[in-house]
Amino acid sequence: MKILFYLRIVVMGGAEHYLIRLLPELKKRNIEVGFFCTRQSDNHQIINDFINHFEPHNIPVHVCDSSSVLSLKAARMLAKTVSKERYTILSAHLMHAEIICAFSKMVFRPPCKLVVTKHGYLQGFMDVYGLDPTKINKLKPSYQVEKFVQNFVEKNFAVSKGLLEFYTRSGICKSSKMELIYYGLDADFCNQAYTATRYSDNQVVIVARLKKFKGHRLLITAINILHKEIPDLKLVIVGDGEERDNLVSMVNQYQLNSRIIFTGHIDNVSAYIKDADIVIAPSLSEPFGLVVLEAYSCSKPVIAFDVTAFNENIVDNETGYLVKPYDIELLAGRIKWLLQNKALARQMGQKGKDLLLEKFTMATCVENTIEFFKRI
Repeated sequence: MKILFYLRIVVMGGAEHYLIRLLPELKKRNIEVGFFCTRQSDNHQIINDFINHFEPHNIPVHVCDSSSVLSLKAARMLAKTVSKERYTILSAHLMHAEIICAFSKMVFRPPCKLVVTKHGYLQGFMDVYGLDPTKINKLKPSYQVEKFVQNFVEKNFAVSKGLLEFYTRSGICKSSKMELIYYGLDADFCNQAYTATRYSDNQVVIVARLKKFKGHRLLITAINILHKEIPDLKLVIVGDGEERDNLVSMVNQYQLNSRIIFTGHIDNVSAYIKDADIVIAPSLSEPFGLVVLEAYSCSKPVIAFDVTAFNENIVDNETGYLVKPYDIELLAGRIKWLLQNKALARQMGQKGKDLLLEKFTMATCVENTIEFFKRI
């Protein structure tokens, strides 16, 4: 078994973090793996980061320079790489890779089986509808393309039950071709050396790209409700993205500049999680939500909206709280309660750490992934 993983890298999202952690672990278990990607003008640096990360593990990175994200050149080079290096399985991640892999299989017929990992759906759709399969317009080209790709796929797996149900109930994937493998995280994620980032005795953090669906606006509104009741309350916003200017303007409007800290992009997010009392995850849709596992690794409780897949990896009233989506008053109330009951927050955080060790370790994810590939 020799597996070539394909992802077009643009930002360090869930799928990218997943592969950076997964491939070296597969290599340690004597599974031969390689990585394929396409390089355009907008992703040179992040590809170099991947190469630098994989190089010490002797994981080859095959880069196709292409002016277009969907190109005949990429499909041709992919087939040649599979044949030359004798990869037996092609593992596609996110829609761009799925399309190129299917096109390569259709036109160039590389001698390998194609599997697909479902990390989510179209972001524009999830921003509005979450993962509600009844809202899909089956006449749209994106839906028809996903259906067409499945003609060349041996098997899929989704990273959450909610995501699996979305793909089967929408009719994109047959249930017989879908399996479930949760993300995993090393329990020592939070044991990295770091510089203290504690700004207050009452500190909460959100770790997420600055995009609308991540719910930063709702959280800032909740902080605006709380800041008079908790005079030293601090919110640390870790991450960067297209919403930054809008969020800064919102903070200025509420006059919360002394309460809210923007860190920008940070490599070692564990430092900010470790120094917070609570991790807040107000996303309006989430295929998995790796930040929950990151919080558990640091023994921190999580407050999130009750959406897929937070309701799969957060146990309400045990490892944190699940709040009705858009209920800002309740969100503020839950934050206030845990900040005023630090012993309860620590207890919830420990239960989260226990859940991580029981169900969501990287070792469990890797072993389940290996068994999946063996069945192909």
